[in-house]
Amino acid sequence: VQIALSQLSENHVEALEKQLNAGESYKLKVDADEFALTSAMVTVKRATKTVHVEEITPSVIEPSFGIGRVMYAVLEHSFRQREGDEQRTFLALRPLVAPIKCSVLPISANERLNPIIEAVREELARYDLSYRV
Repeated sequence: VQIALSQLSENHVEALEKQLNAGESYKLKVDADEFALTSAMVTVKRATKTVHVEEITPSVIEPSFGIGRVMYAVLEHSFRQREGDEQRTFLALRPLVAPIKCSVLPISANERLNPIIEAVREELARYDLSYRV
């Protein structure tokens, strides 16, 4: 009977509480048997339970070695910071691994430099180098 009471849903607990407060008996079915519960036998108390530790068993199995770990190692060894300015960071990748081989950075927003920038861009495209302007 105690196990059946502990497994009641919230709705059934409310119905049990209402019937016991009204002075009626509550009929609890356990398998094929039926038990009549009175307010002298059962009391309903509401309480707040504080949980300090909740232990969880992860259901993800991580491989011991894979491409993600190799990529992380490559990126970690390529990470650099500027001397005296820790906010300026960059990746020093070898050209074989780098997704962009060249970057064209105009010094000024002067419109007269646009033809030169375009010529440099065309040369990089002609030699099939990945670039960013």
